[in-house]
Amino acid sequence: MFLKILKWDLVSQRKIFILFLIYIFSIVMFGLAVLTDLEWLIGISLVMHVLAASTLLIAPIILLAINYYDDFYGKNSYTIHQLSIKTSNILHAKIISGSIYIVLSVLLFAVGTVVCNIIANGVTETSKVLNKFFEFLSSLAKVPDHIANVNAFIFWLAIIIIFVFGLLSTQIFYQMIVTLGASNPLKRLGKAGMVVSFLVLYIGTQVLSVVSTMYIPIAFQVKMLANNMGEVHIIKESFFNIIKSSNAFEFALPLGAFIFSLILTIFGYIYIVRDLNKKKCVS
Repeated sequence: MFLKILKWDLVSQRKIFILFLIYIFSIVMFGLAVLTDLEWLIGISLVMHVLAASTLLIAPIILLAINYYDDFYGKNSYTIHQLSIKTSNILHAKIISGSIYIVLSVLLFAVGTVVCNIIANGVTETSKVLNKFFEFLSSLAKVPDHIANVNAFIFWLAIIIIFVFGLLSTQIFYQMIVTLGASNPLKRLGKAGMVVSFLVLYIGTQVLSVVSTMYIPIAFQVKMLANNMGEVHIIKESFFNIIKSSNAFEFALPLGAFIFSLILTIFGYIYIVRDLNKKKCVS
């Protein structure tokens, strides 16, 4: 049943493919402009490509938010809440399908960037740039030899978890914006309620992220030892103490903002599910 819900949600958000086609069209136009060797046409096609690329990275989130609003609070809400399906299952399907579309957007952007470089600079120059990029990635894929007590598997597992968490937190954040904007008292403002909800949540989370970075006493520390060896620890130190004690033999990255983001995501998920369950009960 869940797979059917997921398939339905992927299909319902197919408008995002229009963004993909626009981006691909901008690449084709850029290629044709380069072939004509007309500077003014190359300039216009380059501007069009930049706008299409920016839209590709930003607009999917907006379309996902609109789809979320339509299904749970807008034109499809009555039908959705009447279904004999757990609201949480529909929500989870939306999160997974949204993650798929976001990843596809980023991958298409990356491929398009490579293609445009090949068109502008040729295969040889582009391959040199790509080789340097892959060398950089391969260097990241190895835990440095001078850092002891770190398992490479655990290191990369943490990277994957952070990436997945980023996808989840991004979607729960825009779902919180829609949920708050569609609930009282902001609901009375209509579409303006969404704008107010966005401003309040965005500014509030940015301020709290900075505050949590400074005042939550937790950090990731690399401490250099003798013979160019080092140890990695999670330490209970505030941002101000880290700044004071930082030197060439110690490096610490405050984790307060990550802790805050984790708490916000969990709270947001609980808030969204409770609100949707209330809507289902009312329906």
